[in-house]
Formats: sequence, C-alpha cells, structure tokens
Amino acid sequence: ADLIRSEVSGYKDGKSARASSTLVHQNTAVAAGVGTGSIAELMLTGQLNKPGVWPVEQALSTPLFEQIIQSRGLEINTVEA
Repeated sequence: ADLIRSEVSGYKDGKSARASSTLVHQNTAVAAGVGTGSIAELMLTGQLNKPGVWPVEQALSTPLFEQIIQSRGLEINTVEA
C-alpha cells in the first residue's frame, strides 16, 4: 500500500493551527486521480457549475468533497494540532 500525506499550517479562528492528513491506498496513481475524475464527473452531471478556473478547495464545499471521497471508497484520516 502507498501513503499520501499532507501537512497544512496557517490560522483558524485567528489562532495558529496545524493539521495533517493521510490516505493509504494500494495504488497512488488511482488515489491521486480520484480528484480529477471526480471534478469531471461533477461537471458532467451538473453538480459543479462554476465558470472559470478554481483551485479544488474553492470549487468544492467540504461536505461535497467528503461525499465524493466516501463514494469512491477512500478514507482520509485527519489530525488537527
């Protein structure tokens, strides 16, 4: 199994914050491609209708992103510090 890990630092509610997330999958390319494929599916089905170019985190709401990840059978573990 392959591991994809992210670490983010910044501010939340005016306070310094850090969070990390991990995703374990048998095939890194498949796991990494889920985002692109999911965005395309949402556009084709009319669920995502934002004109222009957007970063994923601005194009999708967090609940919609979580729904997509779950529908693809992926589990992301997040830890906030």
